[in-house]
Formats: sequence, structure tokens, C-alpha cells
Amino acid sequence: MLAELKNFTASRMDLEELVELSAKSRTLEGEFGTLGVDLPEWISIQIKSLRREIKSRNAESLANKLATLKSRRAAIATPDEKRARLDTEIAELEAKQVGD
Repeated sequence: MLAELKNFTASRMDLEELVELSAKSRTLEGEFGTLGVDLPEWISIQIKSLRREIKSRNAESLANKLATLKSRRAAIATPDEKRARLDTEIAELEAKQVGD
């Protein structure tokens, strides 16, 4: 497990593998704490890097899902909804022009 954490390459791992490694590293962190042994700096750095990568990928996944849902919602909008959205955008742009 230490070798896996020490040598992990985020680009070669999928999100599920990263989460699994994070879970193992959390156990490792806990065991160091339980035993009262200082966590080596390299482990702390790798864990932070691992968690940053997971957060980044998750944020990207959520953004993609949100974009897909917005696109699906726009596709089923009624003509009145589409007209209202366009009117709002036009009003916002006109207000920006006046402010310049």
C-alpha cells in the first residue's frame, strides 16, 4: 500500500481507483495517529495530492452533468419559456450597453 501511495500517477488511474487509494490512505493516516507516530511528510503530501485530484475530477464530472441537464432542459422548453429567456438576455445586454 505504501508503494502504491508513493508511486501513484493520477493520470493512469480512474476515479474509482483514486477513491480506493484515498480510503486506504485514510486508514493509514488513522493508524499513524492511533500509534502516536508522526506521519511522514511524503505520505502527507501524496494524500493531499490524491484528494486534490479526486476533488478536481469530481468537480469536472459535476460540471459536465450540469451542462448536459441544462441542455436537455433547454431542448424541452416551451416557446414562451424560450422567448422569456431571450428577452432576459436582451435586457441584460442592453443594460450593459447603457452602462458603457
